This record gives sequence, C-alpha cells and structure tokens, in this order.
Amino acid sequence: MSEKKIVLKSSDGKTIDVAKAVALQSQTITHMVEDSCVGNEIPFENVTGQVLAKVIEYCKKHVVVDGETLTCKTVAHVIHTRTIDEIRTFFNVENDYTPRKKQ
Repeated sequence: MSEKKIVLKSSDGKTIDVAKAVALQSQTITHMVEDSCVGNEIPFENVTGQVLAKVIEYCKKHVVVDGETLTCKTVAHVIHTRTIDEIRTFFNVENDYTPRKKQ
C-alpha cells in the first residue's frame, strides 16, 4: 500500500517530498491542490525551504490518521513480540486445532 506523495518547492529551490495526507493538513496546500489543479509539484514563491520544512514538521505531528489504520498499527504493536499462544490468550481466542493438526 503506497501512499500518494507530492513535492513542495520553496522560493530558494529546495524541494520536499511529503505524503499527501500530511501536506493536506495545511489549508493553504489544500486550497492550492483543490483550486489550482496543480500537478505533483506545488511551488511556494514566498516561502523559504527552512520555513516550509517547519510547516511540514508541524503537519506531520498533526496528521489525522483514520481509525482502521490506527487500529491495525496498535494490534501490530501489541502482537509483534508475542508467541501464538500469548496472542490467543491476549485476545481470548480458543485454540481449535486438534493435536494432529498442530503437527
């Protein structure tokens, strides 16, 4: 599952590749994407690379993650170091394999 990326280009020529979901946390970028029908690169004629990087840093901290993604990441974090038996116990799942099927 590849997330869509866009490129932001500052007034001093620096480019920043960023996930579209992150960039759209900025109302300015959202309006530029919606109104201008810009392509994959969005130019910022009055914003330096340093300022643009700070804006994206802020957006990354405030990106809205959908519930399904958040749930999947939480479950993955919970089970990644556990054995199958520990996972069954944690989620209260009964082992329905017969001794023969286990082999």
